[in-house]
Amino acid sequence: FYKSLIETQGCISTKQYDELINLAFKTNNFQLLGEILRDRILRGNLNQKEKKAILDFCLYLESDELPNQNEIHSKKLEDNEVKIKISYIIESKLNSQKASNLSYVLSRYLEFYSLKKNHEMVIYLSSFAKKIALHIGDSIGLYNSLKYSGYSYYSQGENKNSLLIYEEYFCKMLEDTEYINIYFRDALEGVLYNCKALNDYSAFDKINQLLKKEAKFLPYSLIYSNPKRSLFNPDEQILSLLPKSNTKPIFKDSITSGYYNLTKSILECFIAADKDFDKAELFDLKQIILLLFNKEINNNSMSELISKKIKSIKPGEEFEKSKLFYDFINYGKKIKLIEDEYFKKQIFYYCKLLVGSDGNIHPNEQLLLLKLKDFI
Repeated sequence: FYKSLIETQGCISTKQYDELINLAFKTNNFQLLGEILRDRILRGNLNQKEKKAILDFCLYLESDELPNQNEIHSKKLEDNEVKIKISYIIESKLNSQKASNLSYVLSRYLEFYSLKKNHEMVIYLSSFAKKIALHIGDSIGLYNSLKYSGYSYYSQGENKNSLLIYEEYFCKMLEDTEYINIYFRDALEGVLYNCKALNDYSAFDKINQLLKKEAKFLPYSLIYSNPKRSLFNPDEQILSLLPKSNTKPIFKDSITSGYYNLTKSILECFIAADKDFDKAELFDLKQIILLLFNKEINNNSMSELISKKIKSIKPGEEFEKSKLFYDFINYGKKIKLIEDEYFKKQIFYYCKLLVGSDGNIHPNEQLLLLKLKDFI
């Protein structure tokens, strides 16, 4: 099965799935059978009715009932039967393998019932999904339980309950993840939609304060992320949900203002190193400068500076012999003389984050990171 996944790059055909299912039945390998069926639900070209039948069959597998191959596509459990089966499986003292299987099955049920707008079932099942995911350390299972239950409460007009869930979701991701990325989208939009419904953005302000405390920000990749998989609105970007504010944020003065020019020059080198400058890098650069120094930078002047640095890498010239690289080494030597270890670690963190703004780390950027690490 897993060899087929690799060979087909996750595009197993219907015929191949059927052959793998037959083999699992012949060898009585019901654990593998469940894995194949769950993968088919996720990747196979199935309608919702077909997914539900296989999902119900997977639930039978986890209850240790002897499976009948002819029932894979014909199982049909009513909502109450699904509840009873899940309760029975949980009460039968799950081992880690069965708990992991059930966590995955529950995630798919949450997705199915959310699409069906059966919010009562989503809220009911999410409590089991969350409990199991926490018990076995299944982050994806936990995120799914929070994502779908939060949306169901929102859909029922219970915005305060929904907001609390999405806040928990965002904070849990922040705890688990080094960098803010596009996977924060579900949690962030949940917070913002509920803030909008309540006409109260204090929860969003609280998240912003928490980000600042962690020296993090909402990057371009998240703010402009594709909304097509949104539970709320597949056509609305995060940007349009952000509150309008003319108030400048107040940051902790932990970085000496005298480091401003040096910091900006180093960041500019990283942006120019791949000889390309896009709006994602500009957006993230502005956020970094604002966070560190509470300063706004002008787009035009910054673009001119970056263009000048790009031109300092002559066509056909080896990067390590370029003026940009020479200037960067000198900046690094100045960094090394600074005694503020916190500042130096922050610079490295933001440079590493910045080179990923455009979704691709260029060899020149990688080289600068390695050199910067020597100076830190």
